[in-house]
Amino acid sequence: MMYRERIYNELLRVINWIQSWMSLLYKKLFSNISKDGIIALLKRFFPILVWLPQYNLQKLRSDLIAGFTCGVVVIPQGIAFANLAKLPPQNGLYASLTPGLIYCLFGTSKDVSTGTSVTLGLYTSRMAIVCLFATVTVYIFHVYGYNKFSIAGYTSKGLPHYKSPFQPAVKGNVTYTTQNLLDGYGASTIILPIIIFIEQISITKAFGRKFNYKVKAQNELIAIGMMNIVASFLGGWTVGGSFTRSAVNSISGAQTPLAGVISGVVVLLSLEFMTPAFYYIPSAALGSMMLMAVITMVEMSLTINIWKLYKWDLLPFVAAFCMSFYKLEYGVMAGTGIAILIMLSREARPKYFCETDQSGKSLTLLLMENLTYPGVDAVNKTIYSEVNSCAGIKTLYLDMSTMVRVDFTILKNFEFMKAELSKKEVSLEFINFSRDSIKKKFIDAGLIQIDGSLSKQEELKINVETSNLSREEISKLKYMKTGINEDDDVDNVESAVEINDIDNEIFPSTVENIPHPEF
Repeated sequence: MMYRERIYNELLRVINWIQSWMSLLYKKLFSNISKDGIIALLKRFFPILVWLPQYNLQKLRSDLIAGFTCGVVVIPQGIAFANLAKLPPQNGLYASLTPGLIYCLFGTSKDVSTGTSVTLGLYTSRMAIVCLFATVTVYIFHVYGYNKFSIAGYTSKGLPHYKSPFQPAVKGNVTYTTQNLLDGYGASTIILPIIIFIEQISITKAFGRKFNYKVKAQNELIAIGMMNIVASFLGGWTVGGSFTRSAVNSISGAQTPLAGVISGVVVLLSLEFMTPAFYYIPSAALGSMMLMAVITMVEMSLTINIWKLYKWDLLPFVAAFCMSFYKLEYGVMAGTGIAILIMLSREARPKYFCETDQSGKSLTLLLMENLTYPGVDAVNKTIYSEVNSCAGIKTLYLDMSTMVRVDFTILKNFEFMKAELSKKEVSLEFINFSRDSIKKKFIDAGLIQIDGSLSKQEELKINVETSNLSREEISKLKYMKTGINEDDDVDNVESAVEINDIDNEIFPSTVENIPHPEF
């Protein structure tokens, strides 16, 4: 009987714990909901709500021209890459049918043209001319009875039929289930989405910098996912952005993502009325398009620039290039792995600047880079070495002006370091925090005592006064007393990739003007 009561009490305790956390989650998510907040949230996930109210006839005219131009280019490309993928020609057109509509809802770039995810050459307009000329030539020979050309073949007319992507595929007398296909693809199921996302972000960032508009990576990721989900139900295959087609779209004057919808309409009309003409497109013309695409993708000037600017970056380039001859996924993994190792090696050796005061009793250490966990050991060795080399040091000041993020490992390391230095009668102090959110975390870890921080008596008083409050409410009260805004967060800091010139622009002046404590 006691055993059952114990189980019952444990279950009741777990249920109460779940209820308390659900209550906190509900308050966090829904306590501050307002009409403006809902509208802002919708605009965040659906960028079309931002630009659609400002849409006008002039933008529509530009989008019609760009959409029609891109649509004419999409048609031969779709057929060519369907042949490359050993798929029926109509599947290439199906893959280019819906991405424009989906990207119009979720995408953030006005210039990107979506569809088949193979980057083509720079001479896209010439491809259309070659395809048209070759098709007419083969048709004339066919009329006069000369039928020895290899051609694209029959293309199904009309819209694709709905088909579940999980439905087993039948080829000859063999049936392939979803599990069989996943086993066959292997690591490609992970590598391929990474390649598509990197290509998409590269395209959108390039056009965003050129035309001075902001691109949101999370929206691009959502758009890619939704495009591929919808395409899988309509007979298409993997889709993404095309750099060349996006260039054509941009040059043609696209003003909004609506140009992609118009390209999809052009493909739709071609499926309905032009499929008989696709029969006579020669395979040689389609092959020439793919060959031109491969040739123009090689940029030797980029390799030369990498060699001039930073030779170590050639290692992932060479590794990815060589391994791709064996398997594409191995090339991606090799290049990514070596790039990560190079990045970690840089992080493991952070640069620093030291300065002592005139009395020789204090030492200020400024880290020239943001401190991350790979560089913890190097910082420890640096600090101990500087302290041991400077006799009479009583206080060590760590300048945190370059610290934009902090994690548990770094905080615990500082805690251990403070204890070790105290044994040598050296006080470790942290100054010049760049953000209050960083300072708040150091307060929580008990690493600093600053003006406005809570004393032991205040902590005890708060615990007595708030014995019936939740942990979250007590935490808010503590932060209110210290004058630190709990909502401050470092997530809004700009990406280091987009501000990679900060070292040259900020650090020299920072080193010369280190605020040094006076005694």
